[in-house]
Amino acid sequence: MNIIILAGKLRPRKMVRAYFWGIISAFLLFFGGGAGAAVISQVFCNGVWSPPVINGVVDCLNAQGTAHLGSADSTGSSAGLDNFYNTINAKYNSAAARPEGYTGADGLTFYSYTTPTWNVNKVNTSLTLNGGVQFSDPNIAQDSITLDLIGWLGGPQLQIIKKITTADYNTAKQNGLLDQNGFLDFSVTVTGVQLVDPTADEWLTINSIGRVIYQNDDTFVGSAPEPATLALFALGLPALLVIRRRRMMSAADFIGLV
Repeated sequence: MNIIILAGKLRPRKMVRAYFWGIISAFLLFFGGGAGAAVISQVFCNGVWSPPVINGVVDCLNAQGTAHLGSADSTGSSAGLDNFYNTINAKYNSAAARPEGYTGADGLTFYSYTTPTWNVNKVNTSLTLNGGVQFSDPNIAQDSITLDLIGWLGGPQLQIIKKITTADYNTAKQNGLLDQNGFLDFSVTVTGVQLVDPTADEWLTINSIGRVIYQNDDTFVGSAPEPATLALFALGLPALLVIRRRRMMSAADFIGLV
């Protein structure tokens, strides 16, 4: 990623300009319904960070400009006093407008953050990588997708890295583990205590080889250590994940991402 260090944390370059922070602060105060009500998103696409988007969708075309490679929104994200709930809802399709047997490399990074406020010094945090993968050419051995999800408050950051190959996909298919639309679904959660920070940052980096279709619904969650919150973290937030999990689309649904 094209990033720099600001106040001890990594930021996209376009996020460090003073005038932008002023605009965002004003928006949150006067239009966001309170501190942390808005979520800011960007995408690192074809070597360039997109302009920041407030409560909207970020989108990336493939390197040839022939089709949408991926898009994401952060609908459902929120932040308040001593808590935040971040999510990146992404669609990724390196198969769109690509011929059968395509084995090129593609990739992008989605970034979003919210702005909670704190009366405590440390909070419990939970990071979940939740999605489904489908390979358009499952017989090509080198095709794969690698997912890198980071949740960073004040540190130490949480991170999940997961690589899925056509071998993994074919094994799941042979064992009847694909869903009704031919997706290999998965969910991974890690937890940890982090120091507080003015922003709760989430990054999702996707790198693929070949024609791969992926949909996710990731979450980065933090809250002051109260009994009810601790119970949720111990359970891995299953209730929230069930509510937020969306139907995995078929390959046809993803052609021509918008």
